[in-house]
Amino acid sequence: MNAFSYLTSVTTDLLSLTIEGDRLRLVTISDEFDRDIFQEFTDEITIYMFPSPAKDIEETRSFIAKSRDAIAVSDRSKN
Repeated sequence: MNAFSYLTSVTTDLLSLTIEGDRLRLVTISDEFDRDIFQEFTDEITIYMFPSPAKDIEETRSFIAKSRDAIAVSDRSKN
């Protein structure tokens, strides 16, 4: 799979990227979603996923922080 490429020369801050369609809105993971992620990523939903569901909200917040750090590092390496 190839990474997507920009159609313009404008660089995009991936930490604030939003992609919107008629019926879908994709946004970058953020602390705003910590409770939703913690509540919805249950054993049943994540049965074939790695890692296992978070045991407490702090694990979810740590996952979000690590994800955002990785996005920031990736974003900086492309500029």
